[in-house]
Amino acid sequence: MDLESPDWERWESEFMALSEQAEKVGMTPEVKGSKHYLCLVGDNGLTPEEEFEELETMRALLPKLKKIEIETGFWQDTILFIPS
Repeated sequence: MDLESPDWERWESEFMALSEQAEKVGMTPEVKGSKHYLCLVGDNGLTPEEEFEELETMRALLPKLKKIEIETGFWQDTILFIPS
């Protein structure tokens, strides 16, 4: 989601709350093949409404939810996904 979006604060809050419940994993090829995939910062290729809908889908599939935390010298991001 765009950091300038009026929905950013709600998005960040709901995303991070769900992220805290996900199993943390290392980088894995399962991410690319995932039907359900969201990153906190950046373009998910969805409208804000679709991003919130995807969070709800992930919440419903919580036992399968995984996360990856990426940190580089320039940026950091959290990715949530459901392995295929």
